[in-house]
Amino acid sequence: MLPSLECSPLVRRFGWVVLVLAFFAGIGPAAAYRFEDLEGKWCGDEKNKFVTNQIITRDSLTIVHRNNNNATRRFPVIGFEILPNRIRLNYRFNDRNTYVEYGNFSEDFQSMIQLPTTEGPTYYFTRC
Repeated sequence: MLPSLECSPLVRRFGWVVLVLAFFAGIGPAAAYRFEDLEGKWCGDEKNKFVTNQIITRDSLTIVHRNNNNATRRFPVIGFEILPNRIRLNYRFNDRNTYVEYGNFSEDFQSMIQLPTTEGPTYYFTRC
């Protein structure tokens, strides 16, 4: 048998408010992602498997391969999705639709990661 829990009338009256606030406090800044948080020029970390810079706009994803004589590839963006804890960028690659996801943005949106996929590992970026 469970013990009976006694609490003051004040706790009984306002306890639900504390529970609701505690629940929403756990959501954090990820709930507020916008495309503008992702848009712009990002420089890849030197420790990434392939060191690239990325330029992200609503129309294109441009990838500059720094360890390959700055070879540049531009892919048309077909849309984006704001998802819990990440932003999915949908684009065309070799005549097929694909996507890449970004997340773990710093509070000031000056760093982020490209989330791992079945085709590649995690990549780390900072604003250029």
